[in-house]
Amino acid sequence: MGDERRGHRRQEWTGSGYVLLGRSGRTVPCVILDVTGAGARIELPTQRLMPAEFDLVAEAAMSFRSRVVWADGLVMGIAFDAWPPQERHPNVVRIRAA
Repeated sequence: MGDERRGHRRQEWTGSGYVLLGRSGRTVPCVILDVTGAGARIELPTQRLMPAEFDLVAEAAMSFRSRVVWADGLVMGIAFDAWPPQERHPNVVRIRAA
């Protein structure tokens, strides 16, 4: 990619996470494809309407206040509103798989 316009270096990082949808506590699982200090590229499992702003919670329970910058099908680019991330989102509770 010779036309890189990013101010931060992109790190490929495939990991699971989820989007926390506002105060309802509803979540949407996602795959985090890569990250920079300014944002990330995520993939959703199905096409759906998403709010313009949400919390992205990474598998380590780190929370990133985020906003959508672009979307193409199931993949979207998001910008982080703050860096570094919160270590734990106040509404995050770890759930063990059965």
